[in-house]
Amino acid sequence: MVTSRVFGVVALTLGLATDGQATDGKPTVLAVVAVDSLQAIRTQAGWVGGLVGNPAVGGMIDAFAPMVLGADGPGLQAIDETRPVGVVMALVDEQPVLHGFVPAADGAGAELAAIITKAALQFGAAVDATAGPRWVVVRPKGSPVVMADPGEELNLVSDRFSVGLKLYPSRLPEAIETQLYEAVEANSANPLVAGAIPGQANIDADAAGDAVRQIVRQTSALMIGLKIDPDADEVAYETHFLANEGSEAAALWAEAAAVTPLVAVPKPRDEQAVVLRGQLAQVVAAEQWQVLEASLNAVLSEGNAGTGQVEGAGDQQATPAELAAEGVSPAVVAAAVSGIMRSFPQSLIKAVSPTGVIDACVMVEAPAADATVPLPTVVLGLRVADGEALAAEMVPLFEKLGLELQPPVEPVDGWRYHDLRVPIGGVTIASTAEQVFIVAGGTSGYRLTFADDAATPFKPFLDLTASLGGLLRENMFTALEPDTAELVKEAEGLEPRLRLLLRPLPGGAATKIAMNGDFVATVTKIVLKEVMSLRPVAEIPDQD
Repeated sequence: MVTSRVFGVVALTLGLATDGQATDGKPTVLAVVAVDSLQAIRTQAGWVGGLVGNPAVGGMIDAFAPMVLGADGPGLQAIDETRPVGVVMALVDEQPVLHGFVPAADGAGAELAAIITKAALQFGAAVDATAGPRWVVVRPKGSPVVMADPGEELNLVSDRFSVGLKLYPSRLPEAIETQLYEAVEANSANPLVAGAIPGQANIDADAAGDAVRQIVRQTSALMIGLKIDPDADEVAYETHFLANEGSEAAALWAEAAAVTPLVAVPKPRDEQAVVLRGQLAQVVAAEQWQVLEASLNAVLSEGNAGTGQVEGAGDQQATPAELAAEGVSPAVVAAAVSGIMRSFPQSLIKAVSPTGVIDACVMVEAPAADATVPLPTVVLGLRVADGEALAAEMVPLFEKLGLELQPPVEPVDGWRYHDLRVPIGGVTIASTAEQVFIVAGGTSGYRLTFADDAATPFKPFLDLTASLGGLLRENMFTALEPDTAELVKEAEGLEPRLRLLLRPLPGGAATKIAMNGDFVATVTKIVLKEVMSLRPVAEIPDQD
C-alpha cells in the first residue's frame, strides 16, 4: 500500500527510454552526466542569446576558453567539437569511481591531457588526465583508469539533451542502499519524507524506508535534462523514468496508460484568443480514488463546513442572495457561499470516480477586445458515470449562488444544455450520458462544437499548452502600472507558448516542460529587463 502510494506520487513527475542494463565485462555504471558537443552548445547559446537580445552569448565559450585552458597552446582546437563531454560514475569492487571524459581531436590527446592537468591545478584541483585513442580520461589524482572509453553512455544522454543526468538506481550496491534507507527512516517525521497526506495516517519510519527501498530496486533508469533545440524553436526540461520489467512500478504505469480518451477539447470561438488548452486521461486505481476522496474531504472539513444553513439565518435554508437581501453580515453571506462552493468538487469526484478514469479537458479563451464584460471564457469537460444526473445536481447549486436559469432548449447534436445567467456573464452546463461540460464566462448560451478529426490526436497522459499571445493582443494589461504596461507592450507581436506533456513509456513515463523561442523572449523582456542587463557592452553608459 505504501509503495503504491509513493509510486503514484512519483508517477506525476518522472519517465525514460533505454533499458539501463550494465554491459558485461565492464564496470557497472551508476550515473552519467553529459553535455552536448561544443559545436552544438555554441549554436544553442547563440540562438538563446539572440532571443534575449545578446547574440554575443554564442561566442562566450571561445572568449573564456583562454582563461581556463591557457593562452598558449592549441586551446579548444585540441578538443573534438563534434562529440559530448561528460562524467561517468561506475562501480568498482563495490565502490563508486568517478571518471571524466573529454573528446580529443585527432592526434591531440597528449597535449589536451597536459592542458587539462595544468588548468585543474589553477583551480586547486589535483587530477590525473590520461590520453587515450579518442578520449582524455580525467579522474582524482592517484586513482587508476578503470574505463578508458565511455562507450555509448554519454551519447545516450547527449542525443536527448544539451545537458543531462542519467541514473541507474537499481544498480546501487547494498551498502549505499542501506545508508539511503537509514537516512529516510531517520527523517521520517518530516511530512515530505513520511508521505503525510490530508486524511491519511503518516507513514512510520520502517514503512518509509521500505517504500524507498522498493522504489530504488524497481527503478531501472532515471533521466533528467535540458534540451535547447533551435531547429524546433524550443527550450525544454524533461524527465524520463523506466521501471524494471515485471516490477510493481511497471505494472502501475501500464495500468494507468490503459485508457482510450473520450473527452475532447471543443473548437474555440477564436483560435487566436485561446490562452490555455489541454487534456488529461489516465486510469486511476480504486486505492488512489480512496486517497483522493479522503484528502478532499479532509481539506473541505477544515474550519466551518458552511453548508448554506448559517447561524442567524433562521431554520430555513437560505441562499447567499437571500441572506444579503435580509441585510445579514458579510461574514454570514461568505459562509453560505463557501458552503455551496464546497459542494462542487464533492459532486464532481462522486460523478467521476465510478468511471475508473480521469478523462478531462480544459480551455480558456481571452475576451474579445470589444467585449462588454471583459471576462475570459473557461471550458471544463469531464467523463462521468451519469452526465444527466450530475447536471441536474449542479444547476441548483449555481442557482443558489444567484445565477438565473434560462428557459430550457432542445438538445443540440446530442448535448442537453442548461443556461444560467447573471448581469456580468453566465454559466452553461452541457451534458450527455457520459460527459459533462461546464462553461463560464462573460456571456451565456455557449454551444459546443468539435472538430471532425483532430490534426494531432491527443495521447495520454497529459497535454497542456498555455498560449499568451491572446492576452497580449487583447490588451488585458490596461490596469497595470504604466512601467509594467510598457514592458508588456514590447512583447506585442510575439506568440509565447508553454507546454506540459506527460506520456507513457513501456514500463514508465516521460514528462516535458517546453517553451518556444517567443516565450523565452517574452520572459526576458517583461520579467528580466529591469533585473539584469543583457545589452551589448557598447550600449552600457560609461561609469564615470
